[in-house]
Amino acid sequence: MAPSDTFLPLMDELCDQRLRCLAIDLPPFGYSDRPPDGDYSRTQQAARIASFIRALRLQGTVLVGHSFGAGPTVEAAMRYPEDVGTFVLLDGALGLGSAPPSGVVRAAVSVSPVRTALSSATFANPWAIRASLRKFIENDDVVTDELVERFTAPTRLEGMAEATGRWAQTAFFASDSQSRSAQPSNYRQYQRAVLLIWGDKDIATPLGQGEELAKLLPHASLAVIPSVNHFPHLEAQHSVVAALRPFLLAQKGSVENE
Repeated sequence: MAPSDTFLPLMDELCDQRLRCLAIDLPPFGYSDRPPDGDYSRTQQAARIASFIRALRLQGTVLVGHSFGAGPTVEAAMRYPEDVGTFVLLDGALGLGSAPPSGVVRAAVSVSPVRTALSSATFANPWAIRASLRKFIENDDVVTDELVERFTAPTRLEGMAEATGRWAQTAFFASDSQSRSAQPSNYRQYQRAVLLIWGDKDIATPLGQGEELAKLLPHASLAVIPSVNHFPHLEAQHSVVAALRPFLLAQKGSVENE
């Protein structure tokens, strides 16, 4: 639920001649084209990621997904193992074992004007975005005007409210039960090394979710960052780099030695 340039400060510290880093705008957020069919399911988002990797002829790609980006990230890793080496999650929101959405609410967001109006008041609303950042970032000093502008600039694009409304209908209320990333058994069978980075104060996807995920994945490492809420890469950039860089270099070394 954020444009790619919210990752730029992290990339400035993390990336050098040994690590090539690319940040993408996963539709409908940021500045990527929006699909005419409005399909933002995990499987379609994963297909877009795989197409991006193939178009640039990338090798040994490690995907890093935050929050709702975790679904497409894991889906791509599981569905396209020839393109994706493995993945890292930052406070991932996967919804494993969550209850099905309310039928009444699901019916309401299926109505385009209602859906767009709700999106205009939330996902595409600069005031609401600032308030949300303050809620999900432990230290209010991190929520500067510059940071808020990074998040809110794309909301001024034509059609953003309608597009994010369509996305929300999929992300919150559509069933992803057929996706590979929705099946706990697929996590148990995933044999590649995985890194999970979690803030111990996260109120959106509490640390317990990260701990359960670490138990599901046979080769997962969980790095817990103290006094951090839902945005570790914004709240504790140095700590995230300290956990992320050795893992990425190890994956790079594995690919080079094959």
